[in-house]
Amino acid sequence: VSQSRYEAIADMFIEVRSDIKMVYLEEIFAMPSQGSASMLSFGKGWGQILGVIHALKLPHYIVRAQEWQKYVLPKGKAGTTKLRARQQAEKLFPSVDLRASERAKLAHEGKVDALMISEFGVRHYKHRLDVTSLSIEKVEE
Repeated sequence: VSQSRYEAIADMFIEVRSDIKMVYLEEIFAMPSQGSASMLSFGKGWGQILGVIHALKLPHYIVRAQEWQKYVLPKGKAGTTKLRARQQAEKLFPSVDLRASERAKLAHEGKVDALMISEFGVRHYKHRLDVTSLSIEKVEE
């Protein structure tokens, strides 16, 4: 991600700062199949985004993939996690084009995951999800 992209992300957060209740980020891990240079670059980008969030003092929650998947994806469905996430995104957000571009034939995994993490965030914030036991306590308004 270029420096101007981080500035654009910071500008976006600044613009909507007063409306932000919580920012949800997926925790990242090194993948053995990826090279060290690509993982360093990915981690650097994630850290810079987290730095923007800290600098703006935005409330945030770092969620493990297993947490949001267990809470948002339907139970007992066959298929890989990626397939189930795509199917759930299509069901919950039917008007969203999940492809990376108009020329793409398949859903973009990053878009799918981002939507599912945002869905987790809405449910987590609204219901005070206890992610250790995955029990839900209704928030009093």
